[in-house]
Amino acid sequence: MKLANKVSIYNVLISTLVSSVISLVLFYQLLERENKQELKHHVRIVSLRIKNGLNWKVLAKDPNLSIDLIAEQEVAYLRPSFSKVKTWHKPPPHPDYIPETKRHKLGPPRMKKKSKIIQDVRVKNQWYRISFTKGIVSPKDLLRVSFFNSLFLFLLLLTTLYFCNRFLFHRIVSPFFDTLDKLKTYRISKQQAQAFSPSNIDEFNFLNETLTEFIRQSQEEYKRLKEFSENAAHELQTPLAIIKSKLDILVQSPNLKEKEYQIIEEVQQTLHKASNLNRTLLLINKIENKEFKASETIDVKKVIEQSISIFSELAELKKITLTTTLENFELEANRHVLDLLFNNLIHNAIKHNLVGGTIHISLSHRKCTITNSGKPLLNEPETYFLRFTKGNQGESSTGLGLAIAHQICKNFNYEINYQNIDNQHIMKILF
Repeated sequence: MKLANKVSIYNVLISTLVSSVISLVLFYQLLERENKQELKHHVRIVSLRIKNGLNWKVLAKDPNLSIDLIAEQEVAYLRPSFSKVKTWHKPPPHPDYIPETKRHKLGPPRMKKKSKIIQDVRVKNQWYRISFTKGIVSPKDLLRVSFFNSLFLFLLLLTTLYFCNRFLFHRIVSPFFDTLDKLKTYRISKQQAQAFSPSNIDEFNFLNETLTEFIRQSQEEYKRLKEFSENAAHELQTPLAIIKSKLDILVQSPNLKEKEYQIIEEVQQTLHKASNLNRTLLLINKIENKEFKASETIDVKKVIEQSISIFSELAELKKITLTTTLENFELEANRHVLDLLFNNLIHNAIKHNLVGGTIHISLSHRKCTITNSGKPLLNEPETYFLRFTKGNQGESSTGLGLAIAHQICKNFNYEINYQNIDNQHIMKILF
């Protein structure tokens, strides 16, 4: 769920809950206050009628009204006293025209709640104790009558609050979303300064300042690390080249014994492996830094055919049968990177194949599959995309071939998948 929706829903729910509780409390208080005002008003009317000469005994005939003469020393209710009383409400007498079989529908006597006021008033030097009872309108009845109107207003309130919250939320946090959009497109390899939009909210400004400083430090660290990697890789080439030339001179010496020749040959093999490892790590570093861009339209079929021609002699030495099913397909890519990709995959398919094995390469629209025979895998197929992972630790391979292929596919948004079915190694690439 998006942040805006979640905040809006929580605000609406909390606002609705609080407003509902407050409304119910106010509703009952206003109902009680209105009831008391009506009782006091009725007492005032009775007092005015007595003052105007109406006999109080006539007024007292009202079943809800009680009037008593009291002495001045008996006065106890100068201020009105309110209370709740319960009375039995009897149904009206059964009219003769209602059949006996239907009279039961009028119902039995029911308990009814009423409000009562008692107040002592003085009229023409005479004290009267006036007591009046009045039926209470049930809050449930009022709620039942106004339910649909209240429901409509309630839904209108919810809808209004939701959209108002969304609108205000987007207005308030728009600098935050602007910052997120800029972070999505930011690439540390471009080494560009990142400017965030100013805001009138202190927290957002503090976030932008923190991010700006973090990006500045990250760029400096990235630059130092990149320079170190490049310098180390290039500087290592010089001593490796010197060692190789010295070994070449040493191997030409006529005084060397057979065992010394073997030692020198092992050193040369190790030196060659170290040189290849150095160049490969430098290449992976450049790929990760996205220094290769998709700059031209390339015929993928021709690239695969050229890679096959490069390794055809190696395949013949292992008596490998190599077949192809290639369709014409063009791709917007970098030629050097695409050469690296297919060279690594085809070389890997030959190197780890069986003597007299098979390789089949197929190319269709946006899909390339390389299938080769080989030994059973010792690990899960996905682990061979990791650096320095080899099927056999005794092999001279650096364990970086598939790592390079995986990094190329990742950087150029290709999908690469490795499967092993019945000792058939299947590498699929979706462009």
